[in-house]
Amino acid sequence: MPAQDARRIRLGLAALAVYGVLIAAMIVVRGPFVDAADSPGPFAEVAGSARFLAYSLGTTVGVALGLYGFLALYAYLADGGPAVSGPAFWGLVLSIGLVFLMPILGVYAFAGPPVAALYRHDPRRGIELAAAMGNGWYLAMVLLQALFYCAGSLYFGIAIWRSGALPRWTGLFFILQGPMIQFVPLVSYAGEILGAVMLAVSCVWIAYAGSRRPAAAGTP
Repeated sequence: MPAQDARRIRLGLAALAVYGVLIAAMIVVRGPFVDAADSPGPFAEVAGSARFLAYSLGTTVGVALGLYGFLALYAYLADGGPAVSGPAFWGLVLSIGLVFLMPILGVYAFAGPPVAALYRHDPRRGIELAAAMGNGWYLAMVLLQALFYCAGSLYFGIAIWRSGALPRWTGLFFILQGPMIQFVPLVSYAGEILGAVMLAVSCVWIAYAGSRRPAAAGTP
C-alpha cells in the first residue's frame, strides 16, 4: 500500500476514534433519552435545554466523522481476502445508513427550542406540536437508520473478527454496541451507556491497532 494511502487510512481511523468518543460523550451529556413520539410532554420540556441542543449538534458532527471513519475502516480491511473484504463492504454500505439520523438531529436542534418555548407559554399546544414531530415519517426514519446501523455494525464486527490485524474483542464490542445504542435507550439508560462505552473503546482501539499494524491478511 502506498505510504500516502496508508496515512489517509490512519487519519480516517483517527476520525473513527473521535466519532466513537464523541457519540458516547453526547449520550452522557443528553441524559436519559426522551422521544417525541413516545413521550411528547417530557420531550417538550427538555427540547430547548442546553444539554439537548449540545447533544443534537455534537451527534451531528459525530455522524459526519463516522462516515469518514467507516470508509477508512473498509479501506483498512479491504485487502484481507474475501472472508474479510466481503463483510467489510456490507458493513460500510449499511453503516452509511446512519445519515438518515441527520434530519432527525436537525429537527431536534432547530425545532426543539421553539417547541420548548411554546410549551412554557401554552403546555397543551406545546405537547401537540411535539407529538406532531413524532409522526409516522419520523418513526420510519428512526427505525430505518437503526436497522441499517445495527446490520452495518454486525458486518464490520465480523470482518474485524476475521481480519487477524485487529483485536477480535473490538469486533465483538462493535457488534454489540449497535443495538445497545439504537434500541435500548427507551428501556434502559444504563444499557445505552454500556453500549456507548463499547462504541468508544472499540473505535479508539481499532484506530490505535490500525495505526500500528499492516492491513489485515484475512483468511482465504
